Amino acid sequence: IHKNIRLGKEGLEPASFYINGVCLLVDISGFTKLSGDFCAQGKSGIDELQLVTNGYMGQLVEIIYTFGGEIIKFAGDAIICVFSSTFTTKVSTKNKPGRGGLLRRSRGSFGEILIPEGLTLSRASTNFAGQSFMIPPIVTKEDSIVPPALVLRAMQCAHQLREVQTDKLTVHVAMSCGEMC
Repeated sequence: IHKNIRLGKEGLEPASFYINGVCLLVDISGFTKLSGDFCAQGKSGIDELQLVTNGYMGQLVEIIYTFGGEIIKFAGDAIICVFSSTFTTKVSTKNKPGRGGLLRRSRGSFGEILIPEGLTLSRASTNFAGQSFMIPPIVTKEDSIVPPALVLRAMQCAHQLREVQTDKLTVHVAMSCGEMC
């Protein structure tokens, strides 16, 4: 914002950046029923719900930060957090010549395989013989831009998050790994 103001521009220029790492979606199960139960009690129930929610979310936030995660967003009763490697790429999203609109991987980085005659690749026994398919490049752990130690740390965080539960609330965690925008 400050840069745009110095340049005499109004507002923000849309931009994005890519990071490599692990993303966790931490969802609290049981929150909807719990909030309904508290809200049925009137104002005192709503106040109690706020205390319970803040305390519970506070525990989750503390665990995420302890393991080196960065909270990207609170989405209702869920938390989206990222464990990033140090490699980031900033890319403008504006569609101007020479800027933005970039395909993150070129087709040239993918391999191509030809399916031999008589080979089927699905339970429906569809015959793909003679057809070719694009396959992503194989990346060894030495070449990976998401270090295995980072993935392990995020997995340990997810495990500890799942242990935070009450008689009415539990945590479910989904994990993805790779390049994110």
